[in-house]
Amino acid sequence: MKKIHLCAALLVGLSILLVGGMGVDLTYSRVGFGMLTLALSSLLFVFGAKSAQPLHSRRLLLGATLIAGTYFLWRALAGGPPGAAVADAILVAVFLGFYLASAYGGRSVLRLVVICLGISSLANAVMVACQVSSDAQLFLWRDSFALKPMLSGVFGHYNYMAAYLNGSVFLFFALSFYTKKWWLRGLCVLVVLASVACLLASGSRGGWLGFIVGFGVFVVGGLSAMKAAKHSGFGVAIVVSLVALVAGIITARPVIQELTNRRAGIEEISGEASQENAQIHDGGRIYFQQLAFEMFQDSPVIGHGPRSFSYLALKYWDPEEHSIWNNNPVFAHNEYLQAMSDYGLIGVGLIIVLLFGYGILTILSLLFERGSHPAWLIPLKIGALGGVAAMAAQGFFSFVLHLPACAMVVGLLMGILVLDGKASSPSLPSVKFLRPIASLLIASVLGFLGERLTRSFLLYESGQSRLQASTQKSETIKALDQLKESATIGFSSDILEDSARQAMEQSTKAREANDLESEQVFAQIALDHLLVAQDLDPHSSVALVMVPHVYDLMGNFPKANQYYELAMERLKVREPFLKPHLYAARSRYGQGLLASDKGEGQIALAHFRKSHHLIEKRTEVLNAWREAPADKLFRLELEARIALLEGEALYWQGDRVWKQARPRNPELAYALMQSAAMRYRQAEDFFKKEPRSKWAAQWTQLQENLELLKLVGTKPVELSQEAIADYINQEAGLDPSSRKR
Repeated sequence: MKKIHLCAALLVGLSILLVGGMGVDLTYSRVGFGMLTLALSSLLFVFGAKSAQPLHSRRLLLGATLIAGTYFLWRALAGGPPGAAVADAILVAVFLGFYLASAYGGRSVLRLVVICLGISSLANAVMVACQVSSDAQLFLWRDSFALKPMLSGVFGHYNYMAAYLNGSVFLFFALSFYTKKWWLRGLCVLVVLASVACLLASGSRGGWLGFIVGFGVFVVGGLSAMKAAKHSGFGVAIVVSLVALVAGIITARPVIQELTNRRAGIEEISGEASQENAQIHDGGRIYFQQLAFEMFQDSPVIGHGPRSFSYLALKYWDPEEHSIWNNNPVFAHNEYLQAMSDYGLIGVGLIIVLLFGYGILTILSLLFERGSHPAWLIPLKIGALGGVAAMAAQGFFSFVLHLPACAMVVGLLMGILVLDGKASSPSLPSVKFLRPIASLLIASVLGFLGERLTRSFLLYESGQSRLQASTQKSETIKALDQLKESATIGFSSDILEDSARQAMEQSTKAREANDLESEQVFAQIALDHLLVAQDLDPHSSVALVMVPHVYDLMGNFPKANQYYELAMERLKVREPFLKPHLYAARSRYGQGLLASDKGEGQIALAHFRKSHHLIEKRTEVLNAWREAPADKLFRLELEARIALLEGEALYWQGDRVWKQARPRNPELAYALMQSAAMRYRQAEDFFKKEPRSKWAAQWTQLQENLELLKLVGTKPVELSQEAIADYINQEAGLDPSSRKR
């Protein structure tokens, strides 16, 4: 049994390193490896329980935590599409798995927790040092984000690294005071200094505020333990702690200002510091947090479901109140308002009750139950208290708990806090079996999700390699099918959107090579991937705007128009980035060209007019904006084609009433041809590029007709704009010669 327990403890340590090194961004599939090892360790703990001699835990807090986890799992899986539901379920499973490992693993596991968190903290410090010294930014994984002023360590984003370090640094801070071995104290101090340096290097303002809050709570926990022990230096410790805490609070604003200046690129000029300070702003977070509260009011009890904020924000967003040029609000940048929006009052209530419950009971236990705690557990509880407080405070400014690595740290720390060290007392059968039942259930969830995520990750990496190396059509198709399988297994709409994009690139290449069969094959593959992506996440903005593109490639214009209308309706506030109106306008323009080539002038004119209407609508959506050169050229060519088709219609109407009508009406013909001439002049620059086109010939003939009518003294009748429009609509597409174009 002792060997089983040792294996389980080692697996927990391995899981910490895997999740801490792989769960560092929103790509959850990499976490599967760590989830599998954690699931195996949970099963081993069940069978090795008798020899593990775990510390005793507060059953009330333990039960409340498991109930909260069960609620979040149920609400996620029952209330959202698979893509969003599984993403949140992964976070809950990771939290509960590490929570139970920390709470039930005993001293050997807690020792490994400290060692592994120390290793991962130093690994982040090494990566930050590399990022500082390297001109070419060094990242552990793809899709990482870092600028020179804001460094991210092994994480995909600087805020996440700051949260992770905030969670672990106080453990080593506490141990540096309690340990008696000089080399161990030196290592703890090294981890603390490295973590604080990385925190400052990260440029995370929320991270620094979280550190200040965590330090304050850490001080309260440390002083409580000293008072309970009747330590002779208690008075001095109070003074020193208060001075340090006040200094931290006072310097919070200057530090945040400095971080803001660094982010804005305000640096020393000619050796003298710039007197200008960058404005500290929220980047739109306050507005999005207000939206989250509005969503909560519409469904206050159980919320709208997992990740609902990401798509509901587009519905609630008022461009009059907040610029649509801000980035896409995937999260509310406030974990509590996010929980209110997604999981309602029940969800956020459970989080707040647990946080305060753990904090208050931990401080009370340090004050009044010191004798029941092993000496080595006290610094861990003090450090865990500060770490949870720091991450909870940073949760007001970001979405750090939506990363598996950060969810893992919170689970480990709360697992330490739930320990009370008291002697075991007889329990009810239901309580007695709580541990094995909970462990088995969590192990099942971790195993199921971990196996699928691991397979998904391996298939994705293999599929990408095959796709990049493929030279034959059949190889490319097999690689794309493998990416689709990877996405389906891992419940990832992101992979499907990416594979659809690559299939569309293949379709475009085939069209350029005049391989119409391959063009349609790859377009169909892209469509299949996108439709599956919409099954996994019906609210995906990327899939919604890509589907009509594919229908365009396939020539299914009614479907393309239908999906473009849907995209324009749902994604209006994302026009600066996803451009649904612009792409819909280009699609209509292309349909107009096809109709024009077939001689269907009236249909072509309708498409061109619709395209122009969409361009005007886009200008209205964007409000005040500078037209990009390419967009301006498109608009001018579109207006020229509309003018030519309208001018042609008026030209033939005038020609008919002058030469063919009985009786002839030269006055009306003169007026119609004048209106036609005005439109030809508007498009003159366009058809001058094609001097032998039929437009140039018509313009020459039209000028001769106008000169002749003027020479004989014809007086044109006055025509209203409505009358001119009627003549255009009557004539458009009726000229037999236009069908030869």
